[in-house]
Amino acid sequence: MVTQIRQSSAEETQGQAYATYTSLAELTKCWTPINASDRLLRVAPALSAIELTVQLLVHTVGGQGNSSAYDTSSPCFFSQMNVTLTRLPVEDNCDVDDVVDLLSAQLQLVRGLLDMDIDRTSYKTDYNLTQSPSKASFSQSSILSPLLDRIQTLARSHVTSLPFGLGIFMTSHSEYLSYDDIVLPHALAKTTQHEHEQSSTIQLQIAEAWLCAMDRHLDAAQANFFTSDAASSPFKSMTKRYRWCRRVWLFLDSLVGSLVSSPSTPRLGHSLQLRHLVNRISTIFPLQSSPTSSSLVIDGAFNPANLKHLLHLLHHVDPSQIVSSMQAELASLFQATNSPLATDVAQLVTTARQLDQAMRRFFFTYDQLLCTAEKWMDTTTRRFICVDTAQTQPLDSSPFRGAFARSLARHPPNTLHFSTYGMGLAPDVALTSVQQTHAFLAGELNELWPHYFQHDLPHAERIILQSLGLDAANQSLRYHVNFGANVHEFLLRLFSCVRPGASPLDIVTSDAEFVSLTRQLKAWGSDTVTVHTVPLCPFHTFGTRLRAKVAAVVPPLVHVSVVYSNTQYRFPDADIAALVADLPPKTLCILDAAQAVENVPMQLPMSPSLVVVGSGIKHATAGPGLGFIAFPRIDSQPPLWTPTNTGWIAHLGSMTAPPDCPVEYTPELAFYGGTPGNHYAVRQLNDVHSFYASQGWTLQQRHAYVLGLQQLFLHRLGGAIDTTAARGKRDADSANYSNALVLRHTHAKTLHHALATPTRDRATVFHSDVRVLTSLRLGFGLHHIASEVLALADAIVTAWQSLATDEKLVLVV
Repeated sequence: MVTQIRQSSAEETQGQAYATYTSLAELTKCWTPINASDRLLRVAPALSAIELTVQLLVHTVGGQGNSSAYDTSSPCFFSQMNVTLTRLPVEDNCDVDDVVDLLSAQLQLVRGLLDMDIDRTSYKTDYNLTQSPSKASFSQSSILSPLLDRIQTLARSHVTSLPFGLGIFMTSHSEYLSYDDIVLPHALAKTTQHEHEQSSTIQLQIAEAWLCAMDRHLDAAQANFFTSDAASSPFKSMTKRYRWCRRVWLFLDSLVGSLVSSPSTPRLGHSLQLRHLVNRISTIFPLQSSPTSSSLVIDGAFNPANLKHLLHLLHHVDPSQIVSSMQAELASLFQATNSPLATDVAQLVTTARQLDQAMRRFFFTYDQLLCTAEKWMDTTTRRFICVDTAQTQPLDSSPFRGAFARSLARHPPNTLHFSTYGMGLAPDVALTSVQQTHAFLAGELNELWPHYFQHDLPHAERIILQSLGLDAANQSLRYHVNFGANVHEFLLRLFSCVRPGASPLDIVTSDAEFVSLTRQLKAWGSDTVTVHTVPLCPFHTFGTRLRAKVAAVVPPLVHVSVVYSNTQYRFPDADIAALVADLPPKTLCILDAAQAVENVPMQLPMSPSLVVVGSGIKHATAGPGLGFIAFPRIDSQPPLWTPTNTGWIAHLGSMTAPPDCPVEYTPELAFYGGTPGNHYAVRQLNDVHSFYASQGWTLQQRHAYVLGLQQLFLHRLGGAIDTTAARGKRDADSANYSNALVLRHTHAKTLHHALATPTRDRATVFHSDVRVLTSLRLGFGLHHIASEVLALADAIVTAWQSLATDEKLVLVV
């Protein structure tokens, strides 16, 4: 700590010494005209740099003997000032041509600056124009007479089409910048009167002037960045200013090149303004919080045509990351070429990357500067890798693709699976898992049970509870998970928990539940159950209508789903929590999460009345034969729900206690149906998710990647889809969208057949699903890549166009 304090103190001392050496305080006053407009403040330091360069040119011409003496007869300047101009030694590598080149480069920068800033309706007042050119500039010196034609021609070439002149060098304009009031040549000249190293001092001051100009342009670029007005994108203006700042760094590279043999080179490394700019440019992305940033946070799937979504993405572009937390969205940004907003943002990100690289190249070019800068600058060159990846490999690769190489190799050629089963392709580690489980079972035989109950099951239980959002103990309430063959097995046991009397059992449910429930209810008939159905549509009122029906019927059982198969509607967590909170006493709510587990992030409510069932065959990639039930238990109390439909389970030492009667299981195994036969599925579930964890691929990241593919797909459909309906339905919490989607069309079966049939122009076969005649269901998986998704969209558009119909595809959710 003491060493750090000493280093900080030393750096501060060096910075102060540098500021004194360059007369930085006096220079800053010259760069800040009184009562100046923002536009004038931005051009002031640039004009100061021009004046300083003219001074340098005067000293260079005089120092190399081009004039016998400095001419002090000029009534406009030298006679008005107490300035001592003597013939000073000039560095060998600094000649007239070098300085003229520096002047030309700076005039070009000034022109670019004015082009960005000039408002043709208010420029006269913005820039405080006058009809008289400068009378106090060093450009009036007769020392420059041999170069006058050359310099004036140079100046005219840069300002000829501007509505006003710069105020120095003769141009044909009738109005000029009030150069003497803006630049204050008198005061500026006094800052350069050193007995030694005068040329080097001026060059450092020129560098400081452009650093100041850059800083003010970054202020302008970011001033109005945070906006929710979709009609006024700030991106083009920001891109121009970042591009201009990049050109300034390239100029500084040339300027410092003339200082390489000078002791001033390391001095520049002590510039506080330089450090400030390095830190500022290094942290352009991710965007920092602002007073209005909360209004930019969006929960919906990424839409590259939506301004808020684009701003939200820019909050997550981290140049230090190899893979962005929103890599799929970043890739889709660079592919959304028909979205003007997305194109603007892509150019902004690319330009910011180029600006960052130009700044770092400036330091890496000069070892003396780099040695000084490495104390306060991240000198790594591995920056914006996530942007490079998004630009160069957005279509034929992804961060996840390599994990599925062997599994994908088993697919027939020219075949892409976009059915809902196809989106749950297991990664290659699943094959290794099956082989290891076979070896485990063959080697252990009857001795496998301790390992299975003590390690495999607890691990699988944690995965399921984390996916459901039920992994945290709520006071004494906690959830346990039992595994079985399928969901139907657990439904039968749950129904047996509610012991029916002579009258039929009342059940409240939707009209869109999966066949695991509906087939059983139909088989029982009205003598056994009375089913009270609530229409799932319209979606936005389903939760309210469901709660009203439960309140009216007061049923022993309620059955709903998290994701509904035929529509892929996601029943929001908030509605589930409201339903559970309003349940009558002794009512059991069964929540089917078979279509949701490891498909969408969930945060389900913990309640003694809520039981969750599901399976691992699809999204959890556990393979066939793995159903589960997550049920509540309160410590030190009898089981809340005890099934009369039981199985058999061995009594092992790892269990808490042997059963006292035929229907009583130990609490954590209350719904087990018999000797477990799901070793392969349970261990595959564990191994796949251990692999995901080792890669840092959270459920939220995997879900975001797939939703990014969906957004690419929807955007590619173009005129084939009802965009008004689609956009209006994709603006909610991203957790409310499944990895599958449904497109409704009268001719869905025809479209399905067209996708599955290769054509002369398209050899690829696309597998998909058709539900309830008019719904084309498409599943997007972690193994899919953008090029495949775009090919699917193109095939659908072609098939839709062949229908010769005005009916557009409608996104159901």
